[in-house]
Amino acid sequence: MAGKLSFEEGCSIYKPPLFCGLNYKFWEARMKIFIESIEQRIWDSIENGPYIPKFKKDNSFIAKPLSKWTNDE
Repeated sequence: MAGKLSFEEGCSIYKPPLFCGLNYKFWEARMKIFIESIEQRIWDSIENGPYIPKFKKDNSFIAKPLSKWTNDE
Protein backbone atom coordinates (compact mmCIF):
# COMPACT_ATOMS: atom_id res chain seq x y z
CA MET A 1 0.00 0.00 0.00
CA ALA A 2 1.27 3.45 -0.87
CA GLY A 3 -0.14 5.08 2.29
CA LYS A 4 1.40 2.63 4.72
CA LEU A 5 4.46 3.78 6.69
CA SER A 6 7.28 1.31 6.35
CA PHE A 7 10.27 0.76 8.57
CA GLU A 8 11.90 -1.66 6.14
CA GLU A 9 14.06 1.09 4.64
CA GLY A 10 16.27 3.19 6.89
CA CYS A 11 15.81 1.06 9.99
CA SER A 12 19.55 0.66 10.25
CA ILE A 13 22.56 2.41 11.73
CA TYR A 14 24.10 2.41 8.24
CA LYS A 15 21.22 3.74 6.11
CA PRO A 16 19.29 6.95 6.82
CA PRO A 17 15.50 6.85 7.19
CA LEU A 18 13.69 6.91 3.85
CA PHE A 19 11.16 9.70 3.33
CA CYS A 20 8.14 8.12 1.65
CA GLY A 21 6.28 11.41 1.13
CA LEU A 22 4.05 11.02 4.20
CA ASN A 23 4.37 12.29 7.76
CA TYR A 24 7.29 14.67 7.28
CA LYS A 25 7.58 15.56 11.00
CA PHE A 26 8.02 11.89 11.93
CA TRP A 27 10.70 11.42 9.26
CA GLU A 28 12.40 14.65 10.33
CA ALA A 29 12.68 13.45 13.95
CA ARG A 30 14.06 10.07 12.83
CA MET A 31 16.57 11.78 10.51
CA LYS A 32 17.77 14.07 13.29
CA ILE A 33 18.29 11.09 15.60
CA PHE A 34 20.11 9.21 12.84
CA ILE A 35 22.48 12.12 12.14
CA GLU A 36 23.11 12.86 15.83
CA SER A 37 23.93 9.18 16.42
CA ILE A 38 26.79 9.54 13.96
CA GLU A 39 28.14 12.81 15.43
CA GLN A 40 26.43 15.65 17.29
CA ARG A 41 28.56 18.25 15.50
CA ILE A 42 27.07 17.20 12.15
CA TRP A 43 23.60 18.20 13.31
CA ASP A 44 24.99 21.44 14.75
CA SER A 45 26.48 22.18 11.34
CA ILE A 46 23.13 21.50 9.65
CA GLU A 47 21.31 23.89 11.98
CA ASN A 48 23.98 26.62 12.26
CA GLY A 49 25.98 26.25 9.05
CA PRO A 50 29.55 25.06 8.75
CA TYR A 51 32.27 26.40 11.01
CA ILE A 52 35.03 28.06 9.00
CA PRO A 53 38.05 29.21 11.02
CA LYS A 54 39.26 32.69 10.18
CA PHE A 55 42.31 34.79 10.91
CA LYS A 56 42.75 38.53 11.12
CA LYS A 57 44.72 40.26 8.38
CA ASP A 58 44.79 43.99 7.75
CA ASN A 59 41.80 44.69 10.04
CA SER A 60 39.60 42.11 8.31
CA PHE A 61 38.90 38.43 8.86
CA ILE A 62 39.83 35.98 6.12
CA ALA A 63 38.91 32.28 5.92
CA LYS A 64 41.84 30.11 6.96
CA PRO A 65 43.00 27.61 4.30
CA LEU A 66 42.13 24.00 5.12
CA SER A 67 45.83 23.07 5.17
CA LYS A 68 46.39 25.52 8.08
CA TRP A 69 43.55 24.24 10.32
CA THR A 70 44.53 22.77 13.68
CA ASN A 71 43.10 19.49 14.96
CA ASP A 72 40.63 21.40 17.17
CA GLU A 73 39.37 23.46 14.24
